Amino acid sequence: MLLPKRSIKALFFTLTAISLILMAIGSIWLYSYATTTISQQLAHTAHEKSDTIRYEIIRFYDGMVYTFTQTQPLQIAKMAQAQSYFQKHGMNASLQPLQKILEDSDSQYDIYLINKNMIVERTTFEHDLGLDFKQYTFVPKLLLSLFNHPTKTDISEPLYISFSDDFKRYTTQASANRHYIIQLRQTLKESKSFRTFMNHLKELVPTLYSHSIYTVYKTNRQSIDSQLFWSQRLSKIKNKDVIQLWGSLGNFQQILQRIDPTSVSLFKYPQLFLYPYLDIMFKHNTRKELTYWKDSRYLRMVMLPQQSYYNQLEESYSFLVVELDETEIYNNAQTMKMTMLISWTLLIGFVLTMSTLFYRRVIVPITLLQSHMHSKTPLKDIKILTKDDEISKISRTYNWLLNDLKNQIETKQTLLAQFKTFTANAIHQVRTPLSVIKIAHSMIDDDAHKEAKLHILSSLISMEHMYDSLAFTLQNDKVELPKSILDISLIIEKSITLFSPVASAVDSKIVSNIRSGLFVEMNQSELEYLIDNNLSNALKYGQPFQSIGVTLTQSNHELILLFQSYGDPIADKNAIFERYTRQDHSKQGSGIGLNIVATICERYNIIIHVTYEDGKNCFCYFFPIK
Repeated sequence: MLLPKRSIKALFFTLTAISLILMAIGSIWLYSYATTTISQQLAHTAHEKSDTIRYEIIRFYDGMVYTFTQTQPLQIAKMAQAQSYFQKHGMNASLQPLQKILEDSDSQYDIYLINKNMIVERTTFEHDLGLDFKQYTFVPKLLLSLFNHPTKTDISEPLYISFSDDFKRYTTQASANRHYIIQLRQTLKESKSFRTFMNHLKELVPTLYSHSIYTVYKTNRQSIDSQLFWSQRLSKIKNKDVIQLWGSLGNFQQILQRIDPTSVSLFKYPQLFLYPYLDIMFKHNTRKELTYWKDSRYLRMVMLPQQSYYNQLEESYSFLVVELDETEIYNNAQTMKMTMLISWTLLIGFVLTMSTLFYRRVIVPITLLQSHMHSKTPLKDIKILTKDDEISKISRTYNWLLNDLKNQIETKQTLLAQFKTFTANAIHQVRTPLSVIKIAHSMIDDDAHKEAKLHILSSLISMEHMYDSLAFTLQNDKVELPKSILDISLIIEKSITLFSPVASAVDSKIVSNIRSGLFVEMNQSELEYLIDNNLSNALKYGQPFQSIGVTLTQSNHELILLFQSYGDPIADKNAIFERYTRQDHSKQGSGIGLNIVATICERYNIIIHVTYEDGKNCFCYFFPIK
């Protein structure tokens, strides 16, 4: 069974507890599942968005590099135009006319005149006027080389310029008089500009909070050279201030260690640890991510490898670091989880409330009614009896039935007491005539009527046995019969001697095998009744002209008394020990003899075993030996 037998109250509490536990487990599991699923969905969405951003950036960078590369021969021609202009109009000529001459359908140009002090003396881009290139570690060397080789032209790779928030390309050459450096800065027009691309990217990924690109150069494997190639925080920063951010190893290291704390030791020995680590990231396209709160925003930072044609111009590792604003999605997820938690809490509260009501309205009255049923007392709780529900109706019906049953029991007990008194008087009155008949029988000394005397004696013995059964039944519940040590062997012999005339009267005989000197501790009347009843039944129900066997033996721990008689097998071996049950209704009898025998055996722990073997009914009694 799923649940053992319990009272209704205990069963109610058990089922309620199981239900609440299952609901609690279910709510915890569902909350955990929702949390995990939402987190996985957010991560998956972030991965898709970061991949989209990476693809768009690579597409833009490669397109930009291709466009700049295609215009490289044109840049040399543009520089020749500028040289010709200054040779014709002088180095002090206005720069605006030249700017208009250089402009074409794809690009526009800014012109710089840099003196030998490496300071921007004149320019069409006023923001850079007075810019001192000596503060750039690599620029003075380049400018000095150009001053020394006036025919040399330097064309740079596309560079991000923070103030204009765009990519530029510089074509640089010394002037014909070698007093200035002429520098032409090429900028792609609006349709191909970086600002246009960023607006497009923001429309494509509305949750994009920021993104940066870091490049770690592998030119010198013994040290680390990291550059912040582009970042949103560079926008609108003046060129002279950007130089402080170009060597961005510290920032890149902080980001990597923040996302992956295990990378702390990599920077100590880059050749042994950092570069192989970055190689693995690029080989397996490994992305690393971190979620955190910043300025009341829930952000997800994703770092992933980025490799485009532009990045491959120099041997380097480029990483895209994206910050996605997931505040709205996170808040919606938290609201959903909180709604789920509140719903489960309300559901559990509802179940508890309904359980409490059910307990008070149903379980308590039923438990109280059950208690009164066990004690057989009427229910007197006015609150229960005066209600108009099913429990109240059952309680009122129970009180009525109990009262009616008590009245009937009192009536039956009165009748039973009267019957017992009558039966006791009748038995007492029967004893005297039986005694007189036995005395008269013993006084008759007539061999001519020997068979008649035998039948009379047999009838007397049967009547005495019936008298003993009735007397034992009446006094069984009232009198405590004393026990003593009895010679069971001798008592069996006496009973066999007593019932031998009865056996002769029915053309049978009793064959015995009694081991002498065996003793038991019990009441003599009860022992004699047990033996006499089995002999009487064997004679009554046994087949005529067949002997009856009586055997008494002893084993290690018990005495074994066996009665055997030929006859039909007993249909129900358990029912014959019930009161008023008889195997053969054609035979006279009260049906209480074996019930008395069973009562005696139960009192003395005597085991009864009934079998049918070789046409004989066998009643075997096992007496315990102390």
